[in-house]
Amino acid sequence: MFKPLILDIHKLNYDIANINIVNNFSLKVHLGEIIVLLGASGCGKTSILNTIAGINKAYFDKFFMQKINISYVFQEANLIPFYNAFKNIKLANNKLNDEEIYKILSLLNLNKNDALKYPNELSGGMKTRINFARAILANPTLLLLDEPFNGINYELKDFLINFLITFIKNNNKSAIMVTHDRLEALKIADYIYFLGKNSYVKKIIKLDTAQSKRNDDFYKQYLNNFELYYE
Repeated sequence: MFKPLILDIHKLNYDIANINIVNNFSLKVHLGEIIVLLGASGCGKTSILNTIAGINKAYFDKFFMQKINISYVFQEANLIPFYNAFKNIKLANNKLNDEEIYKILSLLNLNKNDALKYPNELSGGMKTRINFARAILANPTLLLLDEPFNGINYELKDFLINFLITFIKNNNKSAIMVTHDRLEALKIADYIYFLGKNSYVKKIIKLDTAQSKRNDDFYKQYLNNFELYYE
């Protein structure tokens, strides 16, 4: 099945104060794919996302991106404190009607009372779900996720991973997620990019097994071999 190419980066470089952070990084993303950048803290993963989002000024041999909507799920929810959850979500897309917002909140196990709460009244897990709702309701073709499951419990993390996979696969979206959690990567990715220092790509693995069919045996098969190219 043909999948259109939506992003093609070749030899991306990014420096801060003459210190190289990302060196000759290349990446291709097709519609419907979930790419995971897996590497230790400080290897430049977030810098790559920020460059794609237009936050960082970088240089490269090639940077092609279709005219698409992008949403960014940051590590922190970054909710406006004097807006309730509902208003924070609506900021992403002011064309949304109330029912569209309540529908996505319901899918995230949040109700209308939760929508009226202010950020200081929300738990960490609720803020994370509001963060996801806001990003998804912006109607992105490409979703950027920077360690989006930090600080939440295992059950909520698993729920959100399944929610994200369903959203992407059922709506023909794409995603690039950064993490240093190997199991997260195996649960969600179609392709895993193993990154070393300065985002050097050590290896790319394609996971052909559908996310819905992955089990403990599948995870063990890969986790046992990760030490070969992940430090």
